[in-house]
Amino acid sequence: MAPTKIDIWTMKVLTARNKIVKHGAVPMKKLAIVSSYNESCGNASYTHVLKNALSSSYETEVIPLDLFFIQKSGKLFKKHADEHIREIAEKLKSFDCVNIQFEAGLYGTNPADILRRVGWLIEASRNIIVTMHRVDPPSVTIADAIGQWIETRSNAHFHALMNRRKYERLYQNVVNKVAEASKEKNAWVFVHTKRDRRIIKEMYGFDNCIDHPLAFLTPEERAQVKDMGNKEAFLAKHGFNPGTKLVGIFGYISAYKGVETAVAAMEFLPPNYALAMFGSQHPQTIREYTEIDPFLAKITDSVRSIEERRLAGEQKALDKLIKLKVAKGQGPTTLDDAREDLIRRMRFMGNLSDPDFIEALHLCDAVVLPYLEVGQSMSGVLVLALESGARMFASNNLSFFEARKYFGEVYNTFDIGNAMELAQKIQFTDRDFSKERDAAYERFNIRTLAGLMEKTYNA
Repeated sequence: MAPTKIDIWTMKVLTARNKIVKHGAVPMKKLAIVSSYNESCGNASYTHVLKNALSSSYETEVIPLDLFFIQKSGKLFKKHADEHIREIAEKLKSFDCVNIQFEAGLYGTNPADILRRVGWLIEASRNIIVTMHRVDPPSVTIADAIGQWIETRSNAHFHALMNRRKYERLYQNVVNKVAEASKEKNAWVFVHTKRDRRIIKEMYGFDNCIDHPLAFLTPEERAQVKDMGNKEAFLAKHGFNPGTKLVGIFGYISAYKGVETAVAAMEFLPPNYALAMFGSQHPQTIREYTEIDPFLAKITDSVRSIEERRLAGEQKALDKLIKLKVAKGQGPTTLDDAREDLIRRMRFMGNLSDPDFIEALHLCDAVVLPYLEVGQSMSGVLVLALESGARMFASNNLSFFEARKYFGEVYNTFDIGNAMELAQKIQFTDRDFSKERDAAYERFNIRTLAGLMEKTYNA
């Protein structure tokens, strides 16, 4: 359709305005992003790229949250955390626009503290978008928790249900805070899945909600990644033998990420495959006088699963599997060798810098996301893997179904916990999703995300 005279006039006005702003005649609006920053966490990394993307339209400043005070309990820590948030709230009054990056753990250790502090920030802001990285709808009532306790007589289960209920109510209460603020000023909630948008609009009755998937790499950065690194040099740098087929797990090592499935899949893969875990224990799981995180202990113990199954009476089945591998020249000759072989083929890589993390995503032979279903919204690792051109295998959980509503069919899938299916697809599936990914990236990237935020601030 040809542009109308009005369209042409509007374009000329906007072009002239941008030139004036660029040359300093009209000052750029000031935008504050409240978030964790310069920390080892996904939210901090996302905030960094978001700041860069918005800086072309706003004078953008990140106001970092002091997690040293905020993420600790105790009366004195709470006092300092409250003072810290009040200081941030006072700063926000001087900004034209504010973006609050909201994950519950960034604002406190219990729902009452979290809601109070976020409320101060919302109240202080004139033009605000609250980015909610998770929205859990109400699913547990007090009657449900009591009924479960009567049935199980488990106090631990009862308290877990009640805690879950508190956090579900927290998410709704944060939305309610934004809804109340929207009566007097421009206030919105930003989510990363269509499911979360439906929860906010249809269940909570708040219409000022926008959605866009997570995004990280600019087109220029994505083009650079495609030419990044050399596979053999990458293997040598990390101490792997030439020709190793590398299966990668990425991010903090947490129970919900289904690491055991990836470990189990190694039993079904030839010995030239190795499993590399690019990440470490989450800082919030570090406890005093704890020799090893329970989940890390579970993972390290899982490599002894062959021995354990032998003791459980599955010797014949295992012998048959090993003999089959030996006959094909693919495996060890005894059960003990099989266990030791699996240990040698597993590597804990620790945390990497952002460039090294992206390089690993791009160069691994398989990037595996064997996540369980835990109500997570959008996965940052999944998006960064797509943008980095990873050969990806993701479990069929509901979070990844949400991602496909935006991106379409752009990676390989397998059923949650099915280690055999995962191993088979890693070894034998060779579909190329590059065209589909390029098309998806054109629709959803860090610049379209920043553009949506800018449009919302001007609503």
